Parts: sequence; structure tokens; C-alpha cells
Amino acid sequence: MANLSPQDQAFVHAYSKLLVEAWTDPSFKNLLESNPTAVAKNVGLNPGKGTVTIEPGSGAPDVSAQIAAWKEGATTGKYILYVPSQPQLGVQSSGDTVGDTSYCCCCCPCCTCT
Repeated sequence: MANLSPQDQAFVHAYSKLLVEAWTDPSFKNLLESNPTAVAKNVGLNPGKGTVTIEPGSGAPDVSAQIAAWKEGATTGKYILYVPSQPQLGVQSSGDTVGDTSYCCCCCPCCTCT
């Protein structure tokens, strides 16, 4: 995801904030599910006069796909936000617990620690 435009960088920052808040605050997640357009505006994602819908998923967020979907919304007026399930730190995909459960921010699409 190198060489993002300043506009895309601002989008990724706001989208990341939305994901982290949805993953850590149940009341925010409920509000996001009930009124995604208003919540998107509140975190800095401006759909203009368009509408925002949430598309739940699993796995890591695909930021490139999310940027493309948001840009498509500028044409159609229908913006999609992909909100994957909260990442589970310290758990492998097989469900086995791994030895190192230290925090790493790599689950966030704006991560710069790698």
C-alpha cells in the first residue's frame, strides 16, 4: 500500500479509527450498525448525500478493496464499509493459542510498525 495519495491516506486513517472503535466499543458498533452514514461522517468519512452500508466479514481488512469500494460510492452514491470481525491476538487460524501474545498493531490497516 505504498504511495497512497494524501486523500487516500486521510481515508485510511479515518477508516482505521472506525474499525478500532467498532472492535473495542460495543455501543459504537451498535450505533455503526444502526446508522452507518452518520457514524461514517462523525469519524471523517464523508459520503456526501450518499448512503453508507456495512458489509461484515472475517479476516484482516483489505484496505485496497475498501479504498476502491469507497471511491466507487462517489459515482453510485452507495458507499460500502467493510467491517471485519475483531482480530484475536495470540490465536492462530487453527484456533491453537500461540506462545507470544504481546500486542502488535499490525491488525490495523494503517499500521506503520512493519
